[in-house]
Amino acid sequence: MAHECLFGFTRPQEIAKAIDIYQKEASKSNPDPTVFNVLGVLHENGKGFAKDLSKAFKYFMRSA
Repeated sequence: MAHECLFGFTRPQEIAKAIDIYQKEASKSNPDPTVFNVLGVLHENGKGFAKDLSKAFKYFMRSA
């Protein structure tokens, strides 16, 4: 569902809602590493967040 909100495949694009879903998933005890990669890309590109390469790097490291 987060990907659908982020990219607008089957519904209107809702970046804020997608970010909320990704952040909730990231806070779980055993999150999917893909979540951190997506959050890293969003921070890297400044989409939904202010562009922050330091935070992007931290998310990329958690996804590895």
